[in-house]
Amino acid sequence: MELLSEMRTLTQDLLDNFAARMEYVADLRSNVRQELSDIHTDHQEMATKQNENLNHLVEENREATSSQIRDLKNARQSMSAEQEKRLLQQRNKLLEQVSELRKQLNADHQKLAADQSQMLNEFKENLTASTQALLKDLDALHVSMATAQDQQLNKQREDLREQVKEMRHEFDAAHQEMADRLRKQLAAGYADMKNEVQAQQQATQADISAARQQWRDLNELKSQVLGLEGQPKSEWLSADDEETKEEEAE
Repeated sequence: MELLSEMRTLTQDLLDNFAARMEYVADLRSNVRQELSDIHTDHQEMATKQNENLNHLVEENREATSSQIRDLKNARQSMSAEQEKRLLQQRNKLLEQVSELRKQLNADHQKLAADQSQMLNEFKENLTASTQALLKDLDALHVSMATAQDQQLNKQREDLREQVKEMRHEFDAAHQEMADRLRKQLAAGYADMKNEVQAQQQATQADISAARQQWRDLNELKSQVLGLEGQPKSEWLSADDEETKEEEAE
């Protein structure tokens, strides 16, 4: 920013000087034109006055002033030649001054162009150096950020691994606990089912035993009935009463 400010100040100074020189040239050109105009006006006035004087003299005495008219014409020609010579000298002088001024302006312009080129080259070099330094800093920052991101990603990866490992461990523990609980439930169900089957088997066995007993009783009763067929009815009744008593005693 300081270099740009100096460049702007130098350019503004050169432009201001250039404007002043151009103003000086314009003033000089205006003065020359004014001076030429004044000379021409003076010449016209002088010629008019001379014509009036000559006409007056001619009117007063043509013959007496014929020689004077020739002298005046000669003087006029001499004065015109002298004025032309002076004007030519002034013109040449002005041309020399303008040429010198143009040379000086060209030299100043060349110097300004050289100074601007040098300043632009220095600015370009400084800008290139600043850009390279900035790119170097950006590369270093990029490498640092990439390293930090890699470290962060590695840390996150390790954390995820630990979390997954812990989750798998918890899942295995929960699975083992669920399997143990299921085994216990199955064992308890199997024991209950076994007890229930055993109870049913015992009840069935008791029913079978009771059925066998009833069958034996029935066979005995049948044998008794078959054995009492040849006896009188009163003996059957007494036999039945005895059997009933035995059953009640039992």
